[in-house]
Amino acid sequence: MREWITTRAILAIVLIGGLVAVVSGQPPRPTTETNGLTTGEAATLWSRDVDTGTVSETAGAIDSNESTALIQLANATDLTFRRPPDTAARWTRRDYEDLPETGVDRSVYPPHAERANGTYIQDAHATLFAVTPSTVVYESPDQQTRYVAPNGTVRGFVDYRVTLPAATTSGNETTEYSLASTRIHSVRLVTDDGTTVATSAEDSTPELSYQLDSETSSLRLVAEISAKIRLERTREKRGWFIHPNGSLVNTTETTTSVEVTSETVTVSDEIDVETYTPRVALERAQTPDGDHLVAAFHADPWQGLRFGPDGERRVRGVWRYYTARDPRWDTLVASSGRERTESVSPALPVSVYAYPSRFGPRSEPAGQRPTLTDVWGADRRSPATRLPENVAVDVVESPYTASYGVLVETNASGAASVTAAGVVRGVDVPIEQVGGVTQLRQSEVRARVVEQTEFEATIRISLHDAETGAPIRLGEPNAPFPEPPGGVRTGYIEIGGEQVQTNARGVAIVTVDEPGVYTARYVPGSWLAQDPAYAGSSATARWHPLFTIEGWLDLFVRVLQVAIPFALAVYAGRRLGQLLAVGGMRR
Repeated sequence: MREWITTRAILAIVLIGGLVAVVSGQPPRPTTETNGLTTGEAATLWSRDVDTGTVSETAGAIDSNESTALIQLANATDLTFRRPPDTAARWTRRDYEDLPETGVDRSVYPPHAERANGTYIQDAHATLFAVTPSTVVYESPDQQTRYVAPNGTVRGFVDYRVTLPAATTSGNETTEYSLASTRIHSVRLVTDDGTTVATSAEDSTPELSYQLDSETSSLRLVAEISAKIRLERTREKRGWFIHPNGSLVNTTETTTSVEVTSETVTVSDEIDVETYTPRVALERAQTPDGDHLVAAFHADPWQGLRFGPDGERRVRGVWRYYTARDPRWDTLVASSGRERTESVSPALPVSVYAYPSRFGPRSEPAGQRPTLTDVWGADRRSPATRLPENVAVDVVESPYTASYGVLVETNASGAASVTAAGVVRGVDVPIEQVGGVTQLRQSEVRARVVEQTEFEATIRISLHDAETGAPIRLGEPNAPFPEPPGGVRTGYIEIGGEQVQTNARGVAIVTVDEPGVYTARYVPGSWLAQDPAYAGSSATARWHPLFTIEGWLDLFVRVLQVAIPFALAVYAGRRLGQLLAVGGMRR
């Protein structure tokens, strides 16, 4: 079973007809190589492609032994992942090796590259190819953040060409130009505060391994390109002199001088990033029944929690993932000065993207513990309108709650081993235990009918500490911090579709006008901000108009109203039968 989708689901979706492809640009695939990935893995990379719903001949030819179900599905729609996949980084690392090597008379660059020109050095650029591991998170229409691992690799592409002037003649002096030497003598990775975090050898395809601190907000690839130009100047001096034999002779004297001039051009490319260094805060509690509660939260997006020694039981947040190419690298431009040609790029960087899924936070495997009981975080607008063209994923279409915090109920064995996962592949997320284990106290709810008529009933609800009998008052605290013992606390009593709160005596009064059984259920506020914290409880109260004197009288009257006509009909029938019998006897 693959992590992104089960085999049964693949086959089921492939059999579903009517999938409509969105027409737009197709990702260039200059070769049939899969760069070390399986055919199926390579098929999942292209979330920005046109979904044709067919299997390409080249894809099927690469690995004839692999099932085509996944490839068919990838051609019909976009595949998503439950956690950041490694396929994007593996593809990018191998495909990067296909960038072309050029000479000094030609420069190759992607169309978006920022080029610089000097006197001799032309079309120079240093362009970022990829940062791995990293994940671009679409949080809202106006917020997209590229989170990068604190330890990772930046790959770039540096190129240029050298243009030499033609020989020039001025008076009796001729100057000829030739290239003495040229090189990329400095490639650096610089953070937003000017700190150089990595350097590379003289290379047009530098790979820079970096280490970042948590304050980094941008990465800049800087390259210095130098060239030494040899200028050879030839001067001719002409004159006349008298030969000893008396003849007049015309002479030319030639002198040569050499000068070397240097030129340096600095080029750069910058990308906004945020170093992904989450530290998830974890708090624990235990209910009176022995269940364990775990609350975990962090200010930035994170994946979720894993429970148990194998980590197979997990709770994940709202984020899911897809992979897609950077379309700015679809083509490369080759410039020789005299002409420029554009061709399909042999190298395509692929990145991981996170988006809020409409399937929402959930526990896995479904129906088993741990159980996700609550999610909190900032309310966000859907980023659906900002996802790139042709990306067909299950993005939420309405406002959603970012899962910065989750509340989980689990058993004792699951609570013992908890690990956190992030939205950037390979980044360990430390867990910071906050305080000890909070022991939830048992609450007690009582509900009884204290007054009733044939039209309505009044139910008195009381809420107390089951052990001490102290009343529990519910309301909205005046400050965003835990209240002292016995103070007002959040939470409510739910009864008959209403939410009510108790007073200082722990009492709430509710009036109902429909007969039935009413369950008063105490829904406590978060145990994270309560002192002491309570577990929920419930009680029931029954009301029906028959339970009142007026109800019985009303029932009696209604019975009489129905019974009297019936009794009269029976009496009339019997009398009529008697009359008919007497008449017969007389005959």
